[in-house]
Amino acid sequence: MDMSRYQSLFLNDTAEHLDALEGNLLVLEGNPGDRESLDEVFRHLHSVKGMAASMHYEVMARLAHRLEDLASEARESGRGLSSPAVEVLLQGLDVLRVQLQAVRGKQSLPPLPEELVLALEKLQGGSRPPPEASAPPAQPAAGSEPARWLVEVVLEESCPAPALRAFVIVNRLRQLAPLVECRPSEQQLRAGQFPGNRLLQVLLGEAERSGLETLGESLLEVSSFKVEPLAPPAAPDGRQAAAAGPGPPPAARPATVRVGTELLDFFFDSVGELISLLSFFEEYSGGVDSRALRHGVRRLGQVVRRLRDRVVQVRMVPVSLLTARLPRVVRDLARQQDKQVDFTISGQEVELDRAIVEALDTPLLHLLRNAVDHGLEDAAARRARGKPDGGRLELSFQRAGERVQVRLRDDGAGIDLERVMQRARQQGLLADGERPGRQRLLELIFQPGFSTRERAGQVSGRGVGLDAVRRDIERLGGRVTVETVSGQGTTFFIDLPLTLAIVPVLLVEEAGAVLALPAQRVERVQAGHEDGAVRLAEILGGAAGGGAGECVVLGGAGGPLLRLVVERICGHREVVVKPLGRLLAAVGPYSGAAVLGDGRPALVLDVDELLRRRAGR
Repeated sequence: MDMSRYQSLFLNDTAEHLDALEGNLLVLEGNPGDRESLDEVFRHLHSVKGMAASMHYEVMARLAHRLEDLASEARESGRGLSSPAVEVLLQGLDVLRVQLQAVRGKQSLPPLPEELVLALEKLQGGSRPPPEASAPPAQPAAGSEPARWLVEVVLEESCPAPALRAFVIVNRLRQLAPLVECRPSEQQLRAGQFPGNRLLQVLLGEAERSGLETLGESLLEVSSFKVEPLAPPAAPDGRQAAAAGPGPPPAARPATVRVGTELLDFFFDSVGELISLLSFFEEYSGGVDSRALRHGVRRLGQVVRRLRDRVVQVRMVPVSLLTARLPRVVRDLARQQDKQVDFTISGQEVELDRAIVEALDTPLLHLLRNAVDHGLEDAAARRARGKPDGGRLELSFQRAGERVQVRLRDDGAGIDLERVMQRARQQGLLADGERPGRQRLLELIFQPGFSTRERAGQVSGRGVGLDAVRRDIERLGGRVTVETVSGQGTTFFIDLPLTLAIVPVLLVEEAGAVLALPAQRVERVQAGHEDGAVRLAEILGGAAGGGAGECVVLGGAGGPLLRLVVERICGHREVVVKPLGRLLAAVGPYSGAAVLGDGRPALVLDVDELLRRRAGR
């Protein structure tokens, strides 16, 4: 049987099982008696073993089986998992991920590391045999007429891959009896379609009923398993009685389907082009005396905006997809540094654009490494300062309007600003005798190649690579800042847009250029000037245009207001904002760029940066 069609399903579902397994193991490391987490560890390993065996990845299946034995022994003994067992399970998890990556890259699976094999044998008291093959089907008694059996299997709601699990169950039932009919059909299951969580299949009775029921007791991710006769044995005169009960009901339509991210990106780009064309038609229809044309464009706008909302909604994913592996990262880093770290994450239900979540992985990992390696002190140094032996590291996500605020805080030693100033002079970033303010010193740690360390550490150093962190965040249309208190800790703040999708803007014209202001930051628009208003061109460092102009009041989130005077207000538009390159990002207070319906480019202004420039005047 060709199993290649299940490759994508196997890769996705196995990765989900491994991520969940890692979280359960970390819980057990802190609380070995957590029975629920131990049961989940067993379930995930059993599922990985079954899926790998179904796909004929025998090396992977054997490893999952060996790891499953460890979890099974802990369940049966009632003592829970010991620290060495958790450590070996985490090592095995890493090997399973390497094997999964090899499958993804269509490479041969690497052999098990000798270190892991020895550790397993030590814990299990010797090598364990590989999983035994299923017993051959039981043969009916000579001369007996096989009865029909209706086997009804209901999978658990939490089953992550119902189609694959159902296909495995069908194959195991086939080993006990010939398969007459299956609903959903085997073709549907092969295609990954499993409507609802109910599987009905009819089997000829070449196996005893007890054999089928025994199989049902061994299945995982199954909430119920029922075996009912569909036809009584043959009548004394040799005629077969009518089947008792109806046959399998028709399968329901699938409620969900899996779609590749490439297809979603295509839809998003296409909707962006539709938005640009819609803007062109809206501008064009405004100058044409045609009621029908204006009505058609207005109707088109409604349809395109509904499509836009759906596409944007599909692109949003919870940040838990990003944070799921971070506790393991922090744990391993802390062990390397011989430190105790209490790591907490809040706000994991906050949703972000999938592209932002994927791009945020690298800069967030860098900040975590800095915090554990150089921010938090070891136990002896903390005790000397009157702190608990274990350091605290807090990562939080919070939505604020159309933005998401990320905060990473440690309670370590803080950044030594005197040391920063000394190193800045040594590296030529400050002149001798120059004593900049606190904010300027904190900005220096984001300079390329800047570090307060004389030698590079094994993991990281506060300041090393922070220029790359800022660059990556700014490419997403975000900002990163830092605050520190000596002896109390350091906090990094990351401000990100909710999505890289289509956003509403207010177009303004100043000094001959068309610029865009985020519509959610516009408080009001009015003719004439207000007290305290300033020309936009002056903040941008150019010459102001002529005329009295119009005033735009910007604010948001309870912060200060900024009153800008521009030559002309061009109206509202919806645009697809693209990140700026590094060169343009350094030129002015811009968060992105967009192409208008008539083909003209428009830079999107960063309101917070405008406020900072205004405050510094």
